[in-house]
Amino acid sequence: MARQRWGQHFLRSGATARRLVARAEVEPGDVVIEVGPGAGALTGALLEAGARVVAVEIDARLAAALPAALGSPAALRVVAADAAAVDLGALLSPWLAPGQQARAVANLPYESATAILIRLLDVPAIALVAVVVQREVAERIAAPPGTPAYGYLSILCQDIAEAAVVQRLPPGAFQPPPRVESAMVRLRRRPVPQRGDLTVESFRACVSALCGQPRKTLRNNLRAWLDGGAVSPEQVLERARVDATRRPGALPVTAFAALCRAAQELEAVGVRS
Repeated sequence: MARQRWGQHFLRSGATARRLVARAEVEPGDVVIEVGPGAGALTGALLEAGARVVAVEIDARLAAALPAALGSPAALRVVAADAAAVDLGALLSPWLAPGQQARAVANLPYESATAILIRLLDVPAIALVAVVVQREVAERIAAPPGTPAYGYLSILCQDIAEAAVVQRLPPGAFQPPPRVESAMVRLRRRPVPQRGDLTVESFRACVSALCGQPRKTLRNNLRAWLDGGAVSPEQVLERARVDATRRPGALPVTAFAALCRAAQELEAVGVRS
């Protein structure tokens, strides 16, 4: 039985689960980490596809029951843990051959979907993430610049991966049915992040500040972020070669990286002088 406090909505159909596994491009021999396996519909489809699965389940009763429910396969390890706190890379590493990369395939609990998705993207060993989330969240993740859905979450995800919505799911695909539509979004890791040499922490802090008031121009958002320091918004915009009148939602990821880098470089010059 699903528990509301974790936002659990279990897949009802094995056919739907197999379709999602196909969208995740799972092949025999792949190592897959699954967050929130629940009753095991998606887990079973992953095993049928020939994957070796590390399933992380916060609900101890479900974690204990899952192996036997699926016939106790050797290709399955179930970990009773909170995916928002456990070291996902450490769970995967014993299963990976030298040079092998993993996939993440999951029907994420709605309450913690965004946080878990970012944690999956932050594991370098995971080459592809394919997760079911609320449809609006999936559309924000994959939204291109200049569209209403594009924003902070889009930029964080697209910095690391190419994103696309690959499957929509009606409420009736789940038990209990959620009040919203769902979708699978597939994120394929880029060879290098679009932020370049910026640390992930500094880039995300910068993007968070610049997207703080999306209706305002970049100049105004920069002024609030720089907060009266020695570096001016005009200096940052000129160095990054970005139009001051544009709004955050119109900028590609690379423009955010240019602004963040310009601010860091100018501040470093100021400190040295």
